Amino acid sequence: RKKDVMALLTKAITGSEYALLRRNICHKQFAGEVVLRKTSAHDYDFCEALFIDTHQAPLQQAGWDASQRLAYLQPQFARRERGIRHDCQQTNDMIIQCNGVDCGRLLVDYQDVDWQLIDIELCSEWCGRGINDFILSQLCADADEAGRLIAARVAFDNPLLGQLRRLDFEVCELGRVYLRLQRQPRSQ
Repeated sequence: RKKDVMALLTKAITGSEYALLRRNICHKQFAGEVVLRKTSAHDYDFCEALFIDTHQAPLQQAGWDASQRLAYLQPQFARRERGIRHDCQQTNDMIIQCNGVDCGRLLVDYQDVDWQLIDIELCSEWCGRGINDFILSQLCADADEAGRLIAARVAFDNPLLGQLRRLDFEVCELGRVYLRLQRQPRSQ
């Protein structure tokens, strides 16, 4: 089942919106409103297209054509979604909207003591505008207020690693492919 990934990435999917985070920001070239809303069953195609968009670059660099990338990444996405639903019972699964357009996804598991940043993804055309920095800074401020540690697992080559390090996440475990990071809450 082939899709026009870019068309899916840019179409706004309607549904009941929850303005859990609504802030006006002005950072780099992006000035506007960022809203997080709960995902719904209607967001599956957008989330799949977003996953494909954010994970296809290494495969493309390795010489895989579009149909090979799609054939590989679609089952990867489905497997990840099943794992999240099974392993992360308290996951807050949110669509990131900028100026009313669906442009990303934030997954945070609010566990008893610690929070786990599972993923933050932005469509490639929205990257580099300060949106991730803004959302992650807000997440850190919320964790500080709640007195919660935030943990994350990030691949060595993921650009998110630099953002997390700037926000005082520290490496606590080295793996073969991933780093485990954590950020202690700051006292108020």
